[in-house]
Amino acid sequence: MLRSNAMPLYNPTDITAHTILATGVHGVGVSTVCSETEAPLLALAVQRATVALFQAHAATGDLTNVEKLNDGDTTAQLYATAAGKYGEVDFETLLGIKQYRQFGQSGQNGDGVWKIQYWDGDSWEDWETGILSRVAESWSGWTEPAAGVVITTKIRFICTLADTAGNTRLRELEIIY
Repeated sequence: MLRSNAMPLYNPTDITAHTILATGVHGVGVSTVCSETEAPLLALAVQRATVALFQAHAATGDLTNVEKLNDGDTTAQLYATAAGKYGEVDFETLLGIKQYRQFGQSGQNGDGVWKIQYWDGDSWEDWETGILSRVAESWSGWTEPAAGVVITTKIRFICTLADTAGNTRLRELEIIY
């Protein structure tokens, strides 16, 4: 994890790292934290992810039709043919992320499993695991991962267990603050 005055804080719940940054902006001093999740966003002037920001850069990776992961079109599907297949979205800037949802695809058993990872500046870290394939062709509710808010430049959506119907499918992913 990056920890210097020149580098940003990637995990806003890491209060020790926040105080090491010593930003001093908006009246927050070296040892003062205004909030576990808000201080890093304010101190670093990090944008909060929106659907538009999430869709600004096409997904890449080895999922079939990977570009459909975040294109805003819920009529076309993408899928993993095996565990380990992924789609990655590079924001090309730091964004605070807090919630996700998926648009499902019928024709599967719903026992395929996904996870979302974020880039911490050095390596991929799990943000949410155990995400079941959604068989309803509609949006899931917004989910806030137990890992909490993170600040990152990119995410990965990875199939960790293939659906027993063959391909593990979805139509869209959205990530916001």
